[in-house]
Amino acid sequence: MFREMTGEKEVTLKLDDGSSVRDVLERLCGVYGIYDKLFDANGNLKEYIHVLKNGRHINFVGGLAAKVEDGDELAIFPPAAGG
Repeated sequence: MFREMTGEKEVTLKLDDGSSVRDVLERLCGVYGIYDKLFDANGNLKEYIHVLKNGRHINFVGGLAAKVEDGDELAIFPPAAGG
């Protein structure tokens, strides 16, 4: 999904100490103008957007408030379809 929205496969960011998953996503939104693709009008991550931190869904590692540390990897996925 990120690649489709931005034309980039991967982005490396330098972050301030204590940055959260939300901070990373908001920074990406600012650079690529994709806020409305990831967040709803209330600032919540859209329910069909899945973000993994080091391979684990952020819901299991602290959500948007989860701290991001040196070497962490975030993956952004669109909704899955099928049946």
